Amino acid sequence: MITRIILCCLLGGSGLWAAALSLGRLSLKAGESVEASLSFLAQGALVTAIQFDLDYDDAQLRITASAGPAAFRAEKDLAVNGKRYVIAGLNQNALSDGVLVVLRLSASGSVAGSYPLRLTRVVATDKDGRAVGVTASDGTVTVEAPVGAPQVNGNGVLHGGTFRSGLAASTWISIFGSNLAASTRAWSGRDFAGNKLPVELDGVRVWINGKPGYVSFISPSQVNVLAPDDDAEGPVSVQLVNAQGGSNTVTVTKKRTAPGFFLLDPEGRKYLAAVHADGTLAGRAGLIPGVTTRPARPGDVILLYGTGFGLTNPRAPAGEVFSQALPLAEPVTVRFGDAAVVPLWAGLISPGLYQFNIRVPELPDGDVAVTAEAGGEPTPAGCFVTVSR
Repeated sequence: MITRIILCCLLGGSGLWAAALSLGRLSLKAGESVEASLSFLAQGALVTAIQFDLDYDDAQLRITASAGPAAFRAEKDLAVNGKRYVIAGLNQNALSDGVLVVLRLSASGSVAGSYPLRLTRVVATDKDGRAVGVTASDGTVTVEAPVGAPQVNGNGVLHGGTFRSGLAASTWISIFGSNLAASTRAWSGRDFAGNKLPVELDGVRVWINGKPGYVSFISPSQVNVLAPDDDAEGPVSVQLVNAQGGSNTVTVTKKRTAPGFFLLDPEGRKYLAAVHADGTLAGRAGLIPGVTTRPARPGDVILLYGTGFGLTNPRAPAGEVFSQALPLAEPVTVRFGDAAVVPLWAGLISPGLYQFNIRVPELPDGDVAVTAEAGGEPTPAGCFVTVSR
């Protein structure tokens, strides 16, 4: 497996500057180190000492350094203190063009992504101690995923019910990408520790805002996971890790609630996964080949299922199986078209899975749009139930 790092600092162009620092390009195999050259161009300036900071993500990159040929020719030494580099010597020899510092780089693990590399606080002096201008532009370290490493699609972290955007605590999400897992399976009884949900299946883990999610299904292209309890809101990171290493990190917006109903696959996930009281799917006849379906009628009680609808009373920990259904802490109104319906019952029936018992209101025959709201957040539009007398 090869991890490729492309390291690039572009030279600036300004008549105010007399000297320049630049970094070249290199590639890196996983488990190996590669040398990069930090070159110096005098461009007519007589620089006898130079100092700079090399700022980078030290959680992902490892960098060591030694003096290069240009420093040796001028009989200069390299001193490194953290990320500060000083090229100086007990003489007044000017630095000539060439490799000033040899950097040895390695990537930490196999985390793919782009990381800034900045040459900052550059200070140079001549033999009389006068400042000499030096230009050094910011660079970027791009780490490409090695062959076989997991890769999450850029928009591949989606609400587990709607397959649209949406994330909240204790909400089912689906992650889409490549090389996510080496096997395909759902969790089973052996994966649980007592009443605790598994945080990994066959070595596959998912981290959401730095906390482990609860993994229920894995495959090479899709992984389903229950988000952990976490009151944080705003941008959070999502990363999948398996035996091949860590995936790229995807940033998603997390809210207090992310309500959404589960949808059936046929016809572009247009219809809610609604169920009659006898267990028959509520939908037009023939909606799913080989499966019995029948439309909802006004007055029927149907069951809707969703995730992301918020807290229950009492509160249910996200990572534990509980013994009885728990009602929602705040009321939810469901709308069938313009008709507002208060559920006969609404609550959590298993980790992350909410059930709504609804009596279908008087409605004309046809596809009826169904929406709801929880914690000020609406469910996505464009979701339907078929009504027919």
